[in-house]
Amino acid sequence: GYVWLGTQEGLARFDGLHFTVYDEANTEALTTSNVNRMLAADDGTLWLATRGGGLVAHRAGQITAYTQDDGLGSDFVTALTQDRTGALWVGTFEGGLTRVADSTFATYGAEAGLDVRIVSQIVEDNRGTLWVGTEQGLRVQNGDRFVPVADLLLAEAFVSALYEDADGTLWIGTRDGRLFSLTGGTRTEHPIPLTEPGQYVKDFVEDAEGTLWIGAVGGLFRYDQRADTPRFDAFGRAEGLSNDAVFALHEDREGGLWIGTQDGLNRLQDTKFTVLTPAEGLPHDLALAVYEDAAGALWVATQGGLARVQGGTVRAFTEADGLPSAHPLSLDGTADGDLWVGTSGAGAALLQDDAVRVFTTDDGLAGTTVFAVYPDR
Repeated sequence: GYVWLGTQEGLARFDGLHFTVYDEANTEALTTSNVNRMLAADDGTLWLATRGGGLVAHRAGQITAYTQDDGLGSDFVTALTQDRTGALWVGTFEGGLTRVADSTFATYGAEAGLDVRIVSQIVEDNRGTLWVGTEQGLRVQNGDRFVPVADLLLAEAFVSALYEDADGTLWIGTRDGRLFSLTGGTRTEHPIPLTEPGQYVKDFVEDAEGTLWIGAVGGLFRYDQRADTPRFDAFGRAEGLSNDAVFALHEDREGGLWIGTQDGLNRLQDTKFTVLTPAEGLPHDLALAVYEDAAGALWVATQGGLARVQGGTVRAFTEADGLPSAHPLSLDGTADGDLWVGTSGAGAALLQDDAVRVFTTDDGLAGTTVFAVYPDR
């Protein structure tokens, strides 16, 4: 299959040998080349979110753009998701939420309860209810309206994280450091022990045993809501975590929890932390994203390059190894084990059997800052 790369200068398709670039110069439908998000729909359509050029569809070799003239709420698209009926929901900046189904556009703005500037997150739960995170709190779908959740404070809070667990409980983190859950229409606040101003939830992951782990600027927290007396177990420097600023969480196939922090990559297994830092081969202390490939190798995007963790060893890939930039922005892998790395200002890199191949505008890539990578599976 193809690999699609969204860049600041257009969309690029790689067939294994050559790039085909779609930009505003050669594609009439693209009125801007700034592609920042991609979503593959069930029918094979590749949807592109652009900054100022609306919503773009690539299907059967044809590219079609949809803008405000077609009924889109705004040409600045901020979020995309597809619901169980196949309808596409599009979050925008200063244009509310738009539903696209059978080429029909329906926009939900202030009159539908979305009197907000930014729709940043959209989640459909396992009951088919749509939840919308905004800079003014969480909205829930109620017929053709999106109503604020619960009290005024929650309705006005900036949603920083949104996650549905296996039981159907929706977890909401807000930028003011609060944590909420919604179950069966009942809202519960969970007083997560974040102690400093500016601390807030960044990520969630539920482990194989049903325990919820919460990563925050303020530490790592284990929350077993199924216990007779639910409580937070906090993990910080005193417990062996290398830093209290947690940016990414991932549970590997062996049940180990990986925690990306400001001071290295941590692995928690059987109550014991193991920390990987530059002393162990990590390119940089700041670990921002984690990806596990089909072989079980863990790839880590850091502020100073890329690292592969496998079999107790760390292999760093930096500019000295051929990586075009020390600042990876996006990671994704193909079914045959290749890893694509999108960078900030230096193009894309393809890693095959530890060899690095770099693609820039000289090779036909549309632009050198790659926000999104999607292997066509």
